[in-house]
Amino acid sequence: IEIVGSPDDADMVLWNVWDIALCAASGHLVRNWEAGKGYQAQSCDAHIAMLSWLRKTPRWRRNHGRDHVLFVDFPDVLESYGKYERWAARRDLRAIRRITRNAIMIGLEDARPAGRRGGSAFVAVPYFANVSKYQALATQRRDHLVGLAASSALVPKSRCGSCKAAAVKNTELRTRIFNDLDSGCAADECEVHDLTKLSNFAGPQRSNMTFLDRVDFGHVVHSSVFCPIPRGDSWSSKRLFTAILGGCIPVLLSDAMPLPFAQAVDLRGAMLWVPETQMMRPDFSLAAFLRSQPPRKIAAMQARLECIKGLLQFRPECASSAEPGACSGSAMDFLVASL
Repeated sequence: IEIVGSPDDADMVLWNVWDIALCAASGHLVRNWEAGKGYQAQSCDAHIAMLSWLRKTPRWRRNHGRDHVLFVDFPDVLESYGKYERWAARRDLRAIRRITRNAIMIGLEDARPAGRRGGSAFVAVPYFANVSKYQALATQRRDHLVGLAASSALVPKSRCGSCKAAAVKNTELRTRIFNDLDSGCAADECEVHDLTKLSNFAGPQRSNMTFLDRVDFGHVVHSSVFCPIPRGDSWSSKRLFTAILGGCIPVLLSDAMPLPFAQAVDLRGAMLWVPETQMMRPDFSLAAFLRSQPPRKIAAMQARLECIKGLLQFRPECASSAEPGACSGSAMDFLVASL
């Protein structure tokens, strides 16, 4: 990468603006759960004004923004700005869409239906997870076959436009998973927690899971060989990355789970995938399926986990992963390769 002094000389322009930091600096009230997650439910006036300015620059107009790279966690959230700010002019929403449907975006997930993406491109990056809390060797002692701490019922979110086309409803899928593990696991074989059934579990508090002091999420990941990964409020889920860091083999139960740096690195060798329709079949048992995995295959997936976990971490250029079996490179290397 060569950094040049003028945008006119650049092949690509990086719009290095972090939405939530800019909004907080402008005086916009950032809610506690937003600060904890690092992104906002809606953007703010200051960011929208800056994006409107960007679209008017000669460099943007030269290629209609197709060579501009922006950090946008969820493009559909940014596009919904006009829906939440009722007083905002419709032109603001149209201006935003001229950006999000032309530019290259780096974020967590693009859940817009295919017909609403225009000529934009999207690079999925790892969902942030606490490395110091979750990182553990995949080969360490693991006393449980399966580990899962999740809620069986989710409140539908409007953010995921493409989720409406899912053949299986999220709550139905999760209920099926919990029922399967409840009936299919032998005594002490699985560590499973249905957060919906906890007395201190409340909808408005879901954004901050630290209040669930009766469940140690780190222990669930560290003590289990396999971690089922159903989709979250959208197709993606933070638990995928906590499982990878914790050395727990992810079992993807989402038909459209976005994998980070999919254009540059293959993560499939470190995980299993079960289609949602297969999970819903009455004659299928997730517990039995996982129990039947050959030891050699499990060892190979665990070795691949040790290799790729470093690829999901952004480290200083001079730092390298000291974990045994780690692949060379870091998240920044694969981000650049994906662009």
